[in-house]
Amino acid sequence: MNRHLTLLFLCVVLLSGCQTYEQIAIDYMIPAQITFPNEFKRVAIVNNTNLNANDSANFLPPNTTIATQTLAETIALTNYFEEVVICDSALRQHDDSYRESFLTRQEVVNLTEELDVDFIISLEDVILNLRKSSIYNPEWSAHREVADLKVYSLVNVYSDRRSEPILKYIAQDSIFWENYGATAEMAKASLISQKNMIEEGSTFAGALPVSYLIPHWKTVNRTLFNSGSVHMRDAAHLARSNEWEDAYTLWVKEYESTKSKKRKMWCANNIAVYYEMKDEITKSLEWARIAEYLSIDLFDKDGQVERFGSFIDIPYIHFFKLYTAELEKREANLPALSIQMQRHNDDF
Repeated sequence: MNRHLTLLFLCVVLLSGCQTYEQIAIDYMIPAQITFPNEFKRVAIVNNTNLNANDSANFLPPNTTIATQTLAETIALTNYFEEVVICDSALRQHDDSYRESFLTRQEVVNLTEELDVDFIISLEDVILNLRKSSIYNPEWSAHREVADLKVYSLVNVYSDRRSEPILKYIAQDSIFWENYGATAEMAKASLISQKNMIEEGSTFAGALPVSYLIPHWKTVNRTLFNSGSVHMRDAAHLARSNEWEDAYTLWVKEYESTKSKKRKMWCANNIAVYYEMKDEITKSLEWARIAEYLSIDLFDKDGQVERFGSFIDIPYIHFFKLYTAELEKREANLPALSIQMQRHNDDF
């Protein structure tokens, strides 16, 4: 899997003095909540939902074909498995009444042989729970129509070696729509149609479980301090030009030469970001802790608090504690991620 790195710089002048900082966006991989054996290389995605489920006023009938197709396509796009086979025809389409039934071991054996796969991920149920509300806003003289769709997806993982599912997982989230109108009728008329709600909800339901099953990318913002000295400004320019090694050299020089604890703190933070960019999380964490210790030494005296300013309105101490906690979580995830990515030679 190719590693993608996106840089998005946003310069903001802080209200506290003339200090400036820049934010960058970093993409990194998070492990799945389940680790599949390396021999599980070919997977079939099947539709084992019951067509007669959830038939009431507050529930929309899901399009489980769309949900199954989306589940298969989203898994295939990760390139995590060698082959993804889809069987989106409902296995229980001829049922004339609702029943909760997992695949039997014989059904799993038959499907794995017929589809020539190592294991099966089955969509067992999709629930679309709709809540609507109408609100009048007198300040705007407008009516607000709201639709909140709670989406639930139940997936099971099967192997022909087991008589019970390897995994049972329910993913849940919600989609929110709103619309305004001069009258309640106008607001309702312009709101998303029920047909589109079902399509969007079913697509959403298919994609929901994938982040639980497959290692996935996450984008986070990191902060670089870029003022206080010529070295800091030059290093920021180099970082913008993607010349991170030269920027790192200047941050180290500034850290070693300055007598200002605040600039040492800024440099330590920037060096931590540099190592995180290189996925050297242990070194990144060492420097983040240095920045955190310096912030405590500087600002945890007699209740003194210095904040970033209006854009990031949190004390320095809290900012560095949060960053350290995020890096600690990344470090804790590395063993699981390494195991999960062995099938790709630890390329993540």
